[in-house]
Amino acid sequence: MVSDSGRVPVFLKNREKLLKLSVRDLIDLRAKEIPDLPFFLTPANPFPINFQQLKDQCSRISLGLEASGVEEGQTVATMMPNGLASTLLNLSIFYKGKTLCPLNLAAGDMQLSYVLEHSESRLLLVASELRARAEAILKALPNPPEMVEIPADEIPFENSGNQWESENQTDASDTGLLMYTSGTTGKPKGVMLSYRNLISGGLNAMESHDLKPEDRALCVLPLYHINGLINTMMGPLVSGSSVFMPPKFKTSEFWGWILEHRCTWFSVVPTLLSALLHKTELSGEQKKTMKEYFRFGRSASAPLAPEIHI
Repeated sequence: MVSDSGRVPVFLKNREKLLKLSVRDLIDLRAKEIPDLPFFLTPANPFPINFQQLKDQCSRISLGLEASGVEEGQTVATMMPNGLASTLLNLSIFYKGKTLCPLNLAAGDMQLSYVLEHSESRLLLVASELRARAEAILKALPNPPEMVEIPADEIPFENSGNQWESENQTDASDTGLLMYTSGTTGKPKGVMLSYRNLISGGLNAMESHDLKPEDRALCVLPLYHINGLINTMMGPLVSGSSVFMPPKFKTSEFWGWILEHRCTWFSVVPTLLSALLHKTELSGEQKKTMKEYFRFGRSASAPLAPEIHI
């Protein structure tokens, strides 16, 4: 893709410039350069959200976040499955200049209680189906954050009004993500990542896999883990490509998602690859169709057994 001036757009060329941007800057840049290209699809929202719509949604959702009373630089925790709401919330929290603390839904309640208290989260955004669990966790805290229920398959804060504007500039070095370790050898440890770290991770995905605007990721790893958040959310944002995101991994639907939505790549972990290889089979016609556009599958987070290398 070439801009009107005949120059290659920033997302395909200028690494140094990208690393000076905050996530807000990057979303604004994408909306300016490639407004009509698709960015995000889910089963509940089959019509893609393009980059202009992404900017508009992040700007509007920022009004809802602002109404919560949480200021720039403060921490917002999320307790959400993958999908429409979680992706827009994550990016809107970055866009607003807040720090995202995604809670690991596979962790125990005591661990999540510790993370909420240790992170000093001022707001907890919770999927409707997880409200009862969240309320039980918050009861154990002396100073619990405010809780706001968010339907997982709906656009958050739809009644927030017009788009949000702020004169406050978010610096690339500001902390954008506070993600906690699993806590298997002790209490979970908070790892702080700047907006530059987030964009650098997306750049790594783009450069390592030669991602182009025509690529589409299939995201089945949870966004509360760094693999899913960086590779299959930030990777498409940085590269100007798109992502299809179901709520969770399903062996029986995996290849169907790739075929229906023409996903060109995916990122998984070895246990999921093993399940796909041993419990699914593609027809000859499906393999032929996929060869037309599918490029690669990526495995990370643990060693891949030699017998399932493909």
